[in-house]
Amino acid sequence: MKRLLIILSFFPLFILAQGPTANFTATSSCYGECTYFTDSSTLAWASTMAIDDMHDAIVSIGFNFDFYGTTYNQCVISGNGYITFDSTQANLYSPWSINQAIPNPGQMPENAIMAPWQDINTGVVGNIFYGTTGVSPNRMFIVIWHEVAMFSCTNLLHTSQVVMHEGSNKIEMFIQDKPLCLTWNAGAAVQGLVDATSTNFDIVDDPILLSPRNWPLAWTSTNEGWEFLPNTINGYIINQITYTPILGVTSSIINWQWDMGGTGNYVNGTDSTSQNPIFCYDTSGTYNVFLIVTDDNGLVDTTNNLVVVNCPPLADFMSDIVCEGECTSFTDLSSILIPMGGLIANWDWDMGGSGTYSFGTSSTSQNPMFCYDNCGSYIARLIVTDDNGCHDTIYQVVEVLCNPIANFFLSPGDTCVGDTICFTNASVNGGDPIVAFDWDFGDGGSSSINSPCYIYTNTGIYIVALTITDSSGCSDTYTQSIFIDSCNTSTVLNNYTTSRKLLKVTDILGRETKKQTNILLIEIYDDGTVEKKIIIE
Repeated sequence: MKRLLIILSFFPLFILAQGPTANFTATSSCYGECTYFTDSSTLAWASTMAIDDMHDAIVSIGFNFDFYGTTYNQCVISGNGYITFDSTQANLYSPWSINQAIPNPGQMPENAIMAPWQDINTGVVGNIFYGTTGVSPNRMFIVIWHEVAMFSCTNLLHTSQVVMHEGSNKIEMFIQDKPLCLTWNAGAAVQGLVDATSTNFDIVDDPILLSPRNWPLAWTSTNEGWEFLPNTINGYIINQITYTPILGVTSSIINWQWDMGGTGNYVNGTDSTSQNPIFCYDTSGTYNVFLIVTDDNGLVDTTNNLVVVNCPPLADFMSDIVCEGECTSFTDLSSILIPMGGLIANWDWDMGGSGTYSFGTSSTSQNPMFCYDNCGSYIARLIVTDDNGCHDTIYQVVEVLCNPIANFFLSPGDTCVGDTICFTNASVNGGDPIVAFDWDFGDGGSSSINSPCYIYTNTGIYIVALTITDSSGCSDTYTQSIFIDSCNTSTVLNNYTTSRKLLKVTDILGRETKKQTNILLIEIYDDGTVEKKIIIE
């Protein structure tokens, strides 16, 4: 059994003069939007490990430290209350089950300082802090398990500290609270040291139970101090000392002070003392933002970052005024402001009505072509976005003019060569007045008056077309066939010969058909004669 000395002398209380590290991030923003600031300041000494039963990453001790005759300058911290100098354990599983006394060759913990080793859970509550303080050659490396929940008995919190001294290679342990959780591992915990091969080990004797704090002893303690003094390369002298832990490493940040570097307004209930403020700048630009953080020990740190508020693009476009049935051409006129504006990278069109894109364009084209299904007024929208993610929107009215509707009737209807036929315009405008009338009588004759009269000089079936145009240039065409007869029976009979040949038979609209009964048909012969016939049955 190792010799135990109880030292009753009092040591001064050390306060670590190492404060928080200020840091923050900010969202990229555009003028007209607010910037979201996120505090990412860290406490000095804080471990990022918050998973049950794990070893942390390799950490630097900051100086050379001899442990059982071997020199180390780095170590690995376990979430289960021990430090190992075996760097191969970094980021690996840390055992929790205690069912055999230390030493246990080939099983972790080995090459370890156990302060004590027990099943605790940083994944529930608590933190691990570590770091190096002091000035060479009297520096100290400190690890604290701070208010970490006991596994199973999560309402019970454990706090202990290990201090490793440069030069003397002395190890100190300070146990503030080591609760007893008898429902897990039967309350077992191991306090002491073990070398790399589990050959040499030094275990604390419980001053009350008078037994080694090793498996299977169930023990508890409050406000205890212990030191381990190297005796030989094979062992240590263990002394109980006054409980004087090194404080100050379990601080928390309690104050944030922001200077946004420009004018604007805090929103959503935040202000210059919020941890994560939201700030809306008055103008675009680059701002030097400062953050000052203070912990509960009064220690302060300051940092600054440049925050850019980009200038969004200015959306604009023009469109043609077209007539019904024509496609509208849209031309992007959007612009950017240099140097705070990015290049426009995206166009998003909403034409405000049904239709189809044409000429290979789409709703994401810079200059699309769109064919509306109907005439009318539409509100088209364009959103442009630059490569900074800034955007602008514009709405404009797009006009698709309604075409006029052409129509006419004639009097008399089918008639004879030489008779006067009058055409009456019955067209209706689509919104704008009709200003032009273009008549095509089908025999080469034409007219530009509103309602003309016309005399045909030859027999035949003619297609009469009226094209009207309004003041906006929109037009429509209407056609109607007319039959012009010779109306001279004797001429037909005198010219009739048995040798003439029937060319075709049409209805009164000039559509070629077959001979039928009980309907007026028109027969056209190769000698130029035309006859109307009704075969009655």
